[in-house]
Amino acid sequence: MTLAGRISFQLFNSFWPEVASDPTSEKWTPEQRELSQAGTGVPTIVVSDTLAGNWPDVHIIRRADAHQQIAKLKRQPGKDILMTGSRTLWNDLLAHDLVDEIHLMIGNIVLGEGVPVFVGKPDVTLRLIDIRRWEDSDNVLLRYEVRHKSM
Repeated sequence: MTLAGRISFQLFNSFWPEVASDPTSEKWTPEQRELSQAGTGVPTIVVSDTLAGNWPDVHIIRRADAHQQIAKLKRQPGKDILMTGSRTLWNDLLAHDLVDEIHLMIGNIVLGEGVPVFVGKPDVTLRLIDIRRWEDSDNVLLRYEVRHKSM
């Protein structure tokens, strides 16, 4: 299952369905084709007070219900809940003890100023549990366990 805020959902929804509908096109990299197929048919929850519409496998929950609904999902057996993007939402979930791991992708481009990943100072520490590097890539994926300071 994937989880997204409205803005991230709209950005992803404007790109990935086109890749998935024509996966053999030369426009797409092999990685883009693979990701688009992996995401096809995966249930998605979008947290938004303003988004309206009807998409297959997409359920919209309102912000006021988000903590309760996401906590309920986490208690259910099954696979992980993945959230990509949605900085405002993950900071909120992090503050409410609803994040178990953070995966940070670091690339080789220095952007300088921009939007911070974390807002304020979350009451957590991170413990590095895995590093992944791809052959022929300068990207690394750092995987952290989230430990709340009360632990």
